[in-house]
Amino acid sequence: MLDNTMILLNNQLRSLQTYLRTPVWQPSLALALLHLSVLSYSATFITYLLSTGFSLVLITAVRALSSVDSRGTDEIGRPTNDIHAHHD
Repeated sequence: MLDNTMILLNNQLRSLQTYLRTPVWQPSLALALLHLSVLSYSATFITYLLSTGFSLVLITAVRALSSVDSRGTDEIGRPTNDIHAHHD
């Protein structure tokens, strides 16, 4: 059993070393960290909000709106060239 565990760990370590040699590991790590940022609603945060008196309906509505808002910012928040064009 111990031998199988050591083989598995050794294989995982070699796979990790191979992955870290590629140029994609840094953007991949950045994306993973983004999902762990304060922009997400963790269970701890939601529990805190509920314990301080916020209703579940309000929390759910705000989460839904923030999801729609963050998806819309790519198109809505992007400035168009004609608005920022310099006219002489």
